[in-house]
Amino acid sequence: MFLIIQVIAIVIAVTVDQKFAVYVPLALPSIYLVMMGPGTFGGGADISLVKLHQLLEPNWSHAEELSYYIKKYWVAFQYVMSASARQGNCTSLGLLSIGTAIYYVFGLNEAILAAILGSIGVILYIMAMRVNRPLLIFKDSKFRSTLDERSINEFRLAVTSLVAFSDLFPENQNYKFVADTVLEDEYAREFINTWRK
Repeated sequence: MFLIIQVIAIVIAVTVDQKFAVYVPLALPSIYLVMMGPGTFGGGADISLVKLHQLLEPNWSHAEELSYYIKKYWVAFQYVMSASARQGNCTSLGLLSIGTAIYYVFGLNEAILAAILGSIGVILYIMAMRVNRPLLIFKDSKFRSTLDERSINEFRLAVTSLVAFSDLFPENQNYKFVADTVLEDEYAREFINTWRK
């Protein structure tokens, strides 16, 4: 849906002979950035790192690492059922914004407008890497076959955090469904069990 709206906005910008038409492609990416950006980059505003650590400490080893990871990707955990769609929206809006910015520079000689649109596109693309990070890592086969310690540790944090987050909200069936899916994976379960008290 967002992709279609943005494509229409770009078509209007390049075909309508009106000086304000070039600003139309800025609207949707800007709105999406304002709505999604603060939570994506700022973590969970409704819980502190200290409180999160206190809630995780009784049941999980390495609660400090887990609480930091969960706080950092709070939006990805909170909206886990729509995280893939949000990632797709960020990716498509980001790439379309960057592409339109390139056209504005070379086709319309609108350098300032291109810089603004390009910057928004880059930020949206970075957001795409964050809004679904834990689930993306769980599903990525590259993280399962690596010998790199940092990647192994991030896989451990991602899968354990998905289960630990579900424990924080036992009444939420969506979080439980994701946690059960992760726990059914034998490779992920080995990591989770080593951190569960």
